[in-house]
Amino acid sequence: MDLMNIGTTKETTDVTLYNPVNSELLTNEDGSEMTITICGPYSKKYKAISHAQQNRRLMKAQRTGGKLNLTAEEIEASA
Repeated sequence: MDLMNIGTTKETTDVTLYNPVNSELLTNEDGSEMTITICGPYSKKYKAISHAQQNRRLMKAQRTGGKLNLTAEEIEASA
């Protein structure tokens, strides 16, 4: 799977998970394949979360008189 294409043709993409050590398929308790769903950068959900993060930063800047002092930890937490 080319990760650069995630979200370019549909909102989400399901990715099957494998053990990074031995490449065996990871399974759920019921035996089904373990997957995660990734939202593409153009999906509604991705944009909503991105906008919420930006709005929080803008509100913080407004409260501090236009000065936005973010720590590395705050940036990481918002990502």
